[in-house]
Amino acid sequence: MSTRCVVLVADTFVLAGRLRRRGSWHVEQTAGAARTDTATPDTDAESIADAIVAALESLGVPVRAIDLIVPAQWCFVRRLEMAEHRFRPAPATYQLEPFLPHTLENVVCSFVHDASATVWGVAAPIARLRSLLDHVEARSVTVEHLRVDLFAGIAALASEGQPGDVLLLDQTRAAFARVGEDGMPEWVRSIHLPSTDPQAYLQRQLNLTADDPKMPLSASVVWDLRAASVSPETVSDTPVDEDSPGKAMPGSWQPRPLTELLTAAARGDRQPDLRTDSLARGNGWSPVGRKVRACLAILAALLLVLAFDTHRQRATAQRDAQHLREQQAIIYREVFGTAAPPAGAALRVASERRRLEAVTRRSDQASVRAAEIARPRLQLLADIRDWASRIPDDVRILVSELHVDAQQLSLRGQTRDHRDAERIGESVARDSEFETSPPRTSRLASGGVEFSIRARRINRNEPGTP
Repeated sequence: MSTRCVVLVADTFVLAGRLRRRGSWHVEQTAGAARTDTATPDTDAESIADAIVAALESLGVPVRAIDLIVPAQWCFVRRLEMAEHRFRPAPATYQLEPFLPHTLENVVCSFVHDASATVWGVAAPIARLRSLLDHVEARSVTVEHLRVDLFAGIAALASEGQPGDVLLLDQTRAAFARVGEDGMPEWVRSIHLPSTDPQAYLQRQLNLTADDPKMPLSASVVWDLRAASVSPETVSDTPVDEDSPGKAMPGSWQPRPLTELLTAAARGDRQPDLRTDSLARGNGWSPVGRKVRACLAILAALLLVLAFDTHRQRATAQRDAQHLREQQAIIYREVFGTAAPPAGAALRVASERRRLEAVTRRSDQASVRAAEIARPRLQLLADIRDWASRIPDDVRILVSELHVDAQQLSLRGQTRDHRDAERIGESVARDSEFETSPPRTSRLASGGVEFSIRARRINRNEPGTP
């Protein structure tokens, strides 16, 4: 079981109740204290704080944390129609701003919403609530939640599961609302009662509201804060005497005990909580604080994961290093044939590898040098092969001397007649890399023709070379 203390602020008194939860909240004890007449908001906050402390002392329990119910007259209430069913506070706050007489920096906003797109925005000036909270907390009393009395009455009626109208009366104000079947208010209205004949003024406003097709009034419940008689020890919830002047209510309205407001505020369902944003508790879980703590929790979890992963990688690296040392020892014994490798086995193996690489590199360099020397000779052989392939098949030739170098080609030989010698010269001339002179021929006494052919290799870098 858990306990909670709820304090209701009225025009002339405060009512404190100690509640205990046995499945649901029940009021165990109530006590009240009268407020002194004040002239300024600051002294008004001070008188409320004094009355709260006096009421808590009358309960006889060391209560230092309370839920505070403030009058709806202190707030601005507006119904909002959101474009999307998913409620988000920031868009709702900006949609509420045009209907407020203050800037958003000077008010605290809270919202009541359900699964539909209907949202009720409640805004209150920060200055008045901050002054009240400062005076209350200066007396060592912590305010955990800031509720609104009209919405506590709406929640009390909605908990019964029946739609109806709610009327909240006090010395200088009246607030009434229609509660729908879904437990959400359909409309809300608050008026200020004049000091002269407030009952007649209230009756006229009720008649006007009853005649309004948008806000019809029907028989329902009323919480009459005027009816409570306050003494230093207790607050009476007995209904008001309807014969007393200025205290009468419409006959169709049913007076209800004020303890129902305390119970509904303790539940907190579908009620605004003005203890948020700039009025949030310094050591509480405000929205900003929750986000900061969530970020810190995520950061702590991330650091924990990083630390675990670092430890795992370190253990893996140590195992790999040990396995590498064992493999090095095995390779060292196989290469060098020693039973016990020295401490610097890796350095010894690396040194041997460098030596072998140097030997291999010298061998590779020698092969490259030999290839460079043989390349021109291979090119000359390729030239001879190309020239021989261009000689006609019916030409017979006996080569006596053949000299080929990088500059020229010299050929001496014998063939059958002068025409064959010319055809051999033409086959050499068809090579574009050689410039060939006409062959020189002479008749042999034994028959046949001896010829000599010279061809000069053309240098493409010479001026005028095509």
